[in-house]
Amino acid sequence: MTEPELNKSSYIVAIGASTGEMETIQQLFDQLPSEDVAYIIVQHFTKDTKSLIAELLNKHSALKINEAENGMAVKPNQVYIMPVGKSMTIKNKVLHLNSSKPSQSNAQIDIFLSSLAEDQAEKSIAVILDGMGQDGTKGTAAIKKRGGYVIVQEPSSTEFQEIPRNVIESGNADVVIEPHLISTEILSHLKAEELKLKLSQEVLHDNEERFTEILNLVKQHTPLDFTNYKRPTIIRRIAIRMTHTNIESIDEYIEYMKKNTAELEILANEFLISVTKFFRDNDAYQTLQEKVIPEIIKGKKTGGTLKIWVVGCATGEEAYSIAILISEHLEKVGKELEVKIFASDIDKNALALASKGVYNSSIKTDISDELLEKYFSKQNNQYKISEDIRKMIVFADHDIVKQPPFGKIDLISCRNLLIYFNPILQKRILSSLHFCLNSKGYLFLGPSESLGDLKESFSIIDKKWKIYRSIEQPRFLRDTTYSTPGITLPDISSKKSSAKPAKSDKKAEKISKQSIFEELNFEAGIYVNADFSILETYGN
Repeated sequence: MTEPELNKSSYIVAIGASTGEMETIQQLFDQLPSEDVAYIIVQHFTKDTKSLIAELLNKHSALKINEAENGMAVKPNQVYIMPVGKSMTIKNKVLHLNSSKPSQSNAQIDIFLSSLAEDQAEKSIAVILDGMGQDGTKGTAAIKKRGGYVIVQEPSSTEFQEIPRNVIESGNADVVIEPHLISTEILSHLKAEELKLKLSQEVLHDNEERFTEILNLVKQHTPLDFTNYKRPTIIRRIAIRMTHTNIESIDEYIEYMKKNTAELEILANEFLISVTKFFRDNDAYQTLQEKVIPEIIKGKKTGGTLKIWVVGCATGEEAYSIAILISEHLEKVGKELEVKIFASDIDKNALALASKGVYNSSIKTDISDELLEKYFSKQNNQYKISEDIRKMIVFADHDIVKQPPFGKIDLISCRNLLIYFNPILQKRILSSLHFCLNSKGYLFLGPSESLGDLKESFSIIDKKWKIYRSIEQPRFLRDTTYSTPGITLPDISSKKSSAKPAKSDKKAEKISKQSIFEELNFEAGIYVNADFSILETYGN
């Protein structure tokens, strides 16, 4: 089955701003060539600007300028301006106007963007310019949720900073950019989308081996392996890099990477998706706080150890969020426990940021004033996590795909990571996570993830927020194989081998093996050969 060709006319660019000045919009249209894209301007117009905007834009664009009317169909190469005193939505590419109520007077951008996200999904582009107030924050969240693209004006470039700054702080901006570069960014995004589709078609038809060659090159020159990542994600990232390097052919891009190996590192970093925030999905953390953490702590003796593993921790917000909830409950019940939170990721740059525990002021939208004051110290325009919370967490460079898991864990949080893997790899990782949970340990997944074949091994704590409790302790690690980078073990596949290593080598080998188990927090382990015959044991 082939995919349809990209129809750029299906893209709609919505430009949202408060009354502000017309200068930024004029600058945008000065540099925007005619493309098969429709543009819709949604502003908090006053009567003074109503009569001028169409006339002004006619001087700055070759596109046809229209004042929107109820029932008007949106066509490519045209601009539509929302009239004063109205709010506007779109459905099936047809504009619908409603008289604004007082409560909606400063929500026109949110109203339109939310309808655009529903109507056009990934073929919607939001451009957020200057303005005052909160309008645009909810709308851009809807655009992002449906796969659209969000471009935000750099706040420092305007006197009216509230609207762009609020969108940036919500975490929904794909790019923050100076006004004179916005038109270039729109065209770059469209080009990347076109190239993405072209690559998808090539992979589907006859270029699978070239696609595989790119992944193998990344694997050979970096410690990362993306073979089992879902194809759409990988193709999208390759398309972005090809756009940035002005290359349109897979063969040409492969040759470029072979000559410029630094590109392989850049591409690998593109593949890594480090998107997170404090208390992401607040209701999910509320459930964790009410139903999970109290049960874990209740089952621990004073002075005992509580172990948590945050898989794919990115820049650390999730690990710190869980640590704060644990600290809050320990204080509430007056109990002392040793808390060990292992936070792992393969993105070393993200881990470096996580380890510092310093975040910009945008976290104020995600954390209550009470918790912010209690667990953070303000440093200029940034916030640093308290030392008591920081010392609970060990940030580790760990690849859940290739390296053995941590052991004896009370709660594993693995949110919004599995969605990037194919079903086979998802099953392997879930089996691994189930194996290393304590009996009746908890698993916390992302809202779009599921247990698959392991659903019989867990009870449901919260169906909506994908919180589960283990009801079965597996006897062995199923569907999972690992290789630990940097550790080379001797060939022990044949019991009949007559070769005997020197005593000093055997002793060093035993210490090396034992240290592996200690680092992974296992108290016991076995080594087997290819026939699964036990060769050595360690621990109790």
